[in-house]
Amino acid sequence: MTSKPIRSLLAVARWAILAAPAVLIGTLQGGATCTGKAPPNPEMLRNQKACVEYIQKSDADRAETRCEICLQYDPKNPECLNGLGLVWFYRGVDDKARDYFKTAINFNNDFAEARNNFGVLKFKNEDFAGARELFASAVEIDPAYIDARYNLALTYLRMGQLERAAEMRKPEKSRDFAMQFAQYVKAEKEYRKIFELDPQHFNSYHDMGVIESYRAEDAKIENDRRTHIGESERFFKRCIELNAVHETCHANLAHLYLGAGRYDESMFHFVQCLASNKNNPVCLEELPEAYKRNTMQSESIKKYIEQIQKNPGYAPAHYGLCQAFFAKGLVDYAVTECENTLKLDPEFCMANYELAEHYRKVLDKEKAIAYCRAFIGCAKAEQATEAETCKETVRTLEVQ
Repeated sequence: MTSKPIRSLLAVARWAILAAPAVLIGTLQGGATCTGKAPPNPEMLRNQKACVEYIQKSDADRAETRCEICLQYDPKNPECLNGLGLVWFYRGVDDKARDYFKTAINFNNDFAEARNNFGVLKFKNEDFAGARELFASAVEIDPAYIDARYNLALTYLRMGQLERAAEMRKPEKSRDFAMQFAQYVKAEKEYRKIFELDPQHFNSYHDMGVIESYRAEDAKIENDRRTHIGESERFFKRCIELNAVHETCHANLAHLYLGAGRYDESMFHFVQCLASNKNNPVCLEELPEAYKRNTMQSESIKKYIEQIQKNPGYAPAHYGLCQAFFAKGLVDYAVTECENTLKLDPEFCMANYELAEHYRKVLDKEKAIAYCRAFIGCAKAEQATEAETCKETVRTLEVQ
């Protein structure tokens, strides 16, 4: 059977890439607003702090009020100007947001957060060259500023995607992906730095998975293609290790597996994608194809997959898949599906029992006891036999 080309990955990845880059509100260092030798006014700092706190709570009206009071004490306070920029950014009034960000930078040219936020505004309006310059200057001011460095990498990735899309519209013989590849190299350089500065930054692993998937798609040599597919898989899996409910990582990994002919794994990750977002259009569309091609077809699995397609939040279907996966020896998949069942319905008692039995068999004492106790606490009268089994498990393991 031939593998399906990875042709729709751009559509899968673009949600994460289209999302606004990280916005940072700004530091609360009063010294940054000091215009003379006198210490900053305590009331100004109190209102500055309140402005930031209200922005974090998405209360734009109260944030605006506090920032304006702050500026009455010092009209040149860059943190409060930056705060008003964010207020208007979140309200969707870009002209006002831009003016406040620019003014904040004018009064403090080394204000990295305002440069980052101004860059986000330009990114939103697809001025990627302008966004790149602002993010790069923020990183130059503070090389450890993760949000700005991530946004810089993301901008390079987006520029590479746009260049790739433009080349794909040309006749095949006249395509030249050199500029696209150059943008990916620049993006990768920043992502590698983020891995060193913040090894838990899961979105950077996701984006590197996207880059490697493009490299796989455009590879001229089969061995190179396989290498890039392996790298893409590694990055997506690392993203999921760090954030188990990362919708787009599951979607892109599932799509990668579908293109590589690994239908069982593809189906599993499409289901995990839908567990994170039951309305994900790509996962809803491609799950049936993964099921149609997978090697685990059975009437029970078919029934549960069809139920999940209709209602991804239906806990009994996830529990049914848990049982089916355990029966086929696909233990990791089974555990994940039972965990999904409990996330969707914490009172779905039998999922606790399945997990307790699994951890008893693999000699994980603490988890076996924990799931058994959870099951005993919610077991119904018709589950008396399983409850007795769990009570015995607890008694046995507690004395070991």
